[in-house]
Amino acid sequence: MAPMNDSDTLDMDSVWLDEEAAAHDRQEELDLAFEREVEERLAVMRAAAEGAISAALKVWTPPPKLTVSEWADAERMLSPEASAEPGQWATDRVPYAREIMDSFNDPSTDTTVVMASSQVAKTEILLNVAGYVMRHDPGPMLAMQPTKEMAKTFSNDRLAPMLRDTPALNKLMGQAKSRDSKDTIWGKAFPGGTITMVGANAPAALASRPIRVILADEIDRYPISAGKEGDPLNLAIKRTTTFWNRKKFIVSTPTIKGHSRIETKFKEGDQRYWHVKCPSCEHEQIMRWANVKWWDGDYTTARYLCESEECGELWDEDQRSRAIAHGKWVATAPFNGTRSYSLNQLVSPWSTLSYCVKEFLEAKRGGIELLKTWTNTVLGETWELQGERVDDNELLERRVDYGDVCPAPVIVVTAGVDVQQDRIEVERVGWSANDQSFGLGKTVLWGDPTGPEVWKDLDALLLEKIPREDGAPLTVKATCVDSQYLTQHVASWCRDRWGRRVWAIRGVAGEGKPIWPLKPGKRSKTRLPFFNVGVDSVKEVVYARLRVLEPSHPGYCWFNMSYNADHFDQLTSEEIRTRPRKGIPVREWHLRPGKSRNEALDIRGYALAALEGLRMMGLKMRAGKEDGDAVAPKPLPRPKNAPVARPVAPAAPVTPTPTPPEPEKPRRVVKKKGRRIISSGI
Repeated sequence: MAPMNDSDTLDMDSVWLDEEAAAHDRQEELDLAFEREVEERLAVMRAAAEGAISAALKVWTPPPKLTVSEWADAERMLSPEASAEPGQWATDRVPYAREIMDSFNDPSTDTTVVMASSQVAKTEILLNVAGYVMRHDPGPMLAMQPTKEMAKTFSNDRLAPMLRDTPALNKLMGQAKSRDSKDTIWGKAFPGGTITMVGANAPAALASRPIRVILADEIDRYPISAGKEGDPLNLAIKRTTTFWNRKKFIVSTPTIKGHSRIETKFKEGDQRYWHVKCPSCEHEQIMRWANVKWWDGDYTTARYLCESEECGELWDEDQRSRAIAHGKWVATAPFNGTRSYSLNQLVSPWSTLSYCVKEFLEAKRGGIELLKTWTNTVLGETWELQGERVDDNELLERRVDYGDVCPAPVIVVTAGVDVQQDRIEVERVGWSANDQSFGLGKTVLWGDPTGPEVWKDLDALLLEKIPREDGAPLTVKATCVDSQYLTQHVASWCRDRWGRRVWAIRGVAGEGKPIWPLKPGKRSKTRLPFFNVGVDSVKEVVYARLRVLEPSHPGYCWFNMSYNADHFDQLTSEEIRTRPRKGIPVREWHLRPGKSRNEALDIRGYALAALEGLRMMGLKMRAGKEDGDAVAPKPLPRPKNAPVARPVAPAAPVTPTPTPPEPEKPRRVVKKKGRRIISSGI
C-alpha cells in the first residue's frame, strides 16, 4: 500500500468538512421545521384558548348597563295583537315616556307615579320596566291589576306577547323553563327572579310575599279593602320593606276628585307636567284644555291657542306634534323620593286636537256621566261634582200643572216602590227620549204589607192606564220594588208578575256599583230572584238631573202640582260626605242634619233603576211613540212559571247635559303692519 501523501490528506479533510457542513445544514433544517411546528401548534392552542376565553366571557359577562329606555329601544318588540304599531319599540315616538321609564334607574327615586289619560302608553311603560328587570336587574316583581280577572287578561294579552316576540326575553324564559316549571298565567320565572300577577281583590295573593318591584296598574279601580286585610296597595307596598333597592311604579286613570287614589299619590310626589314651547314665540307652557279652540261646533277646525297674550298663535296638528316632541318635564313641588307625572291626550302622538274636541262634543250631548268619563280618559283629570246639595224650595217652585195626563214627550212610564211597616209608597215617572223625567205623582197606600189588601191596591195602581196628551194610553212598563223589608213576601209577589217586569230589588251601596246588573241574583234563603241596584250611582244621577235648570236641556226634571213641600224635602234629604277609611278617602251618602226621611229619593231612584233595567233589555226611546215591545231578554234567567219574554235590540242610555262650559271660540290672529291683533272670534 502506497503511503498517503499530503494531497490525499487534504482531500479527506475536505470530504469530512463537507459532510459535517451538510449534517449541520440538515440539523438546522430540522430545528427550523421543529420550531415552525411548535409555533403552529402554539398558535392553534392560543387561538383555541382565546376562543374559549371569549366564549366564557360572553357567557359570564353581564350585558352592558343600560337605562330602561335604552334597553327598550335596543330589544323591546311590540306585538301585533297588543299594539297599533307593532315592531321595534321607539322611545322617540313617545318622548315623554323616556324620563318616566328612566326614573327606575335613579337611585334616589323610590316611587314613580303616573296619573294619565288613556292612549298615552302607560301600560307599555310598565311592560318596559318589567322587561328591563328581567334582562338587567332581576328580582321578584308583582304586577297588580284591579281584579283577578284583569290580572289574567294582562298576563295573557300584554305580558305573554311581549315575552314571545322580544327575542332577549324569550331566551330568558326558555332558560327558566328548562330549570323551573313554574310558568303559569299567574307567575313566570326568569333567571334571578319572578313576576307574579295578582288582583287587588285577592288578599291571599298579596300576603307573605317578598317583592322588590311593584307594578300597580289602574289603582283607582282597586277595592277599598282586599277582603278584611285593608287597602290592597298598602298591603303590596309592605311586601317591599326588606329590599333596600325597592321600586314602585303606580299608574292609573283618575276618577272622582277627593276620592282618587292616583290623585292622592300624585300630590305626594313632585308633580311634574310636560312643558312645550310655542312654535312661534317659544313661550314654554303646559297644554291645557282651556286653550283648545274650534269654530261653530266643527271639531275638524280644532286648533291650540298659545297662552302667551303677546303671541296668540293658533297651532295646527303639525305644530302641536313638533312642540310635544321637544317638550320636557318640569317639577312643580319639592322632590321627596317620589316622582309624579301628569299626562293627557293633548300630548299623545296617537290623539289629535280634533279627536279630543269630537269626544268632548259627544260627551256633552250625552250628559254628565259621559262627560265625567271624558274628563278622566281624555284630560287625565279628576271629576269634581258640583253642587252636591239641591234646593228643595227651588224644586217646589218648579212645579207645573199638567193634570192627570202624561205630557206629550213621555214615551215610557216606570214606577218605584218602597215598602214600609204600615204603608207602601209609589211614584210613577214618565220618561222622554232625551231623558227628561215627568213626575206623574206620588201615591201612599196605607195598610199592613203583611196582608193582601195593600198589595191588591198596588197591583191596581200599576195596571192603571194613564192617558197621554195625544190620547195614547200608557201603563207602567217596569217597576222596581225594594225587598229589604218583608224580603220573601216581596220577592214572591214580584216573581208572580215577572212577565209584567215587576222586579224585586236590593239596594247595594258603594261607588262604582252599576245602576242595573247584567243578570238577577237569588237570595240564599228564599232562592227567589232579585236585582242588585247600585243606589249610590242612582242617587248621583238623580241629583245631577235635579240640578239641570234649563227646561229645554236633556235630563230636566218636571213635577206636577200634586207634589208637596214634604216630598221635595225628602227628595233632597241626603248629601255626599267624604271621610277617610284606612287611609283612603271614601264618598258616602248620608242624611243631612235635621233630616229624617228619604222615601221620596228612594222611590225616584227605583223608578230610574227600572228604566235602566228596560234599557239593559233593549228599550229604544223613540220620540213620538210608546215602546211597548221592550220585554225581558233571553240572557236573563226566568223564574219558574213566569211568562216567556222576547228580546229587542239594545240602545244606549241618554244622560243629562254636562255642567263644564264649552271652551270659547278661537281667537283670530291678524297681521297688520308687523303687529299681531287678536280678535275674539272668526
